[in-house]
Amino acid sequence: MLPEFALLCLLLATLLSLCQGALPWLSARLGASHLANRLAWLCVLLSGGALLLLALSFAHNDLTLSYVAQHSNSRLPLPFKLAAVWGGHEGSLLFFIFALQLWSVRLGALHQPLVTRARAQSIMGWLGLVLLLFLLIYSNPFARQFPPPFEGRDLNPMLQDVALILHPPLLYLGYVGFAASFALAVTALWERRLDSTLVQTWRPLARSAWGWLTAGIALGAWWAYHELGWGGWWFWDPVENASLLPWLLGTALLHALAAFERRSIYGHAILLLALLTFAMSLLGTFMVRAGVMSSVHAFAIDSERGHSLLILLGAVLGGGLLLYGWRGQLTFERVRFGWRSRETALACAIGLPLLAAAVVLIGTFYPLLYAFWGWGAISVGPPYFNALFVPLVLLAMALLIWLPWLCWQRGDHPLAPWTGLLRSLLLAVPPALWLNLQHPMPLAPLPALASLLAMWLAVVTLYALWRDGRYHLTMHLAHLAVAIAVLGASQLAGYTQQRDQLLSVGEHTLIGDYQLELTDISAELGPNYSAERYHLIVRRDGRELGRTWAEKRFYSVRTMQMNEVGLLRLARGDLYVVPGDKQGQRIALRIAYKPGASWLWLGGALLALAGLLPACRRRRSAAQEAACAH
Repeated sequence: MLPEFALLCLLLATLLSLCQGALPWLSARLGASHLANRLAWLCVLLSGGALLLLALSFAHNDLTLSYVAQHSNSRLPLPFKLAAVWGGHEGSLLFFIFALQLWSVRLGALHQPLVTRARAQSIMGWLGLVLLLFLLIYSNPFARQFPPPFEGRDLNPMLQDVALILHPPLLYLGYVGFAASFALAVTALWERRLDSTLVQTWRPLARSAWGWLTAGIALGAWWAYHELGWGGWWFWDPVENASLLPWLLGTALLHALAAFERRSIYGHAILLLALLTFAMSLLGTFMVRAGVMSSVHAFAIDSERGHSLLILLGAVLGGGLLLYGWRGQLTFERVRFGWRSRETALACAIGLPLLAAAVVLIGTFYPLLYAFWGWGAISVGPPYFNALFVPLVLLAMALLIWLPWLCWQRGDHPLAPWTGLLRSLLLAVPPALWLNLQHPMPLAPLPALASLLAMWLAVVTLYALWRDGRYHLTMHLAHLAVAIAVLGASQLAGYTQQRDQLLSVGEHTLIGDYQLELTDISAELGPNYSAERYHLIVRRDGRELGRTWAEKRFYSVRTMQMNEVGLLRLARGDLYVVPGDKQGQRIALRIAYKPGASWLWLGGALLALAGLLPACRRRRSAAQEAACAH
């Protein structure tokens, strides 16, 4: 009876979403505006209840549900049964809808006029209605099958990882968070009102959505690094790019909101970016589910459902742009500022992510369009993205280094920024040089330049944090996180060492300054797999630094073999071991030394934290304010 009760919850949520979308546009005398928030809360309870009932169906291994039978197994550990709830198309879409309703409730708590809040929530209601209808018609996770199979197919072994318990929900919270920005943009266009009071409540909303998306992307990169066994953390896979696109546009949106809140500029950019960011979020949803591109992250799905998602994407993007063309004639006070000002820097901070998004969008979809027009098959891989995207990252870092020395409208002295920049550069050069020369490999020019810029940015940001105190804390934390992440990525890209070695028990090999000895090979039996485990000891100069193990696992239900990476985190970097084929009593191991990996994950965590922390509004001192006065 649980699935039937869940279906009833979804049907009621569909009806209430229709009311939530329609009632706020009716006469205020009916009290329709007051009902919007109450309807949003009811939709949260109903969709959350359906999600909970689906989780209980997985916990009870209810194989009469097709979705449970396809993604679970009686021997699957309980935490991975939770991951299986959103490990397939139907369950992930249900969580997507639940997250949408949560953000709709969040809109109801904004300090805005009641009518404005109700109209924004009505937009979320229409979006929820469309997605609920799609779920019930095409993607019902509670569809029964009789007779049920004796055993389930099990969750895809690649998804049986702790990171995949949290990675999809975090991504969806970010994706759907930008639906709230979309709703506010549509409301602002309808009311022809975009002022500082609206932006002050809008900006924390957009920043938290950006923070959730950042956390999801960082966790996904960590999963790819330690689970897939290819040794990297970003492959420019189409579905990876699909999450990067709304992140880049959301970054531009945040800078536009910051500029408008302080100087009432770039208002039209805010509206367009809010529309495009949510459109890119829906594009990511389409790419994961439409089956148009090959990816380890994609769901298998028929083309009919993919076409429906494409129609939804077109309706949202086309409708938003038509509304902008119809009611986007907003007028703002003319603001003058010099080229060496914070306003100009923020304009660049809006333009650079847009340019980077265009690079990613073209590289992702060009092969698809090339094949669509019958020109044949073509592949666009990492060389294209690295050649165009990496210089934009370096340019963005140079901009962030320059930003703390700039004031609003104009600087107080033309030489002040250059003095600070020179001093901070002198502080950054020695550690950057030491970091790049400690490796036995030759100096790599591009990673060395990236490391120098990262160190320079870290010095400048720490100075700005000391100067400003808690004022702009989240901004400084985000810029510091970018410096740390780029520092780690540059070290990984330029100085990773790798070798393949055949070892038997008792033999050892060297990589860099480290000696790895294979001490034992043991058979292991997991809850739903069997494995062969390879135990290793790591030494340096005869002193033991630690122990690790790698595994070759065989999942009998899926008849899949997976490699579990052996990772030993050291002060300078990671030792990374991937097992290969066995030849007699010897096992082929791919061993790598990856410097700076921990810095990459630390930078990603701090970047997400900067988005999720509440903004600190404490004013700076009078002297600091006067220094950056008009």
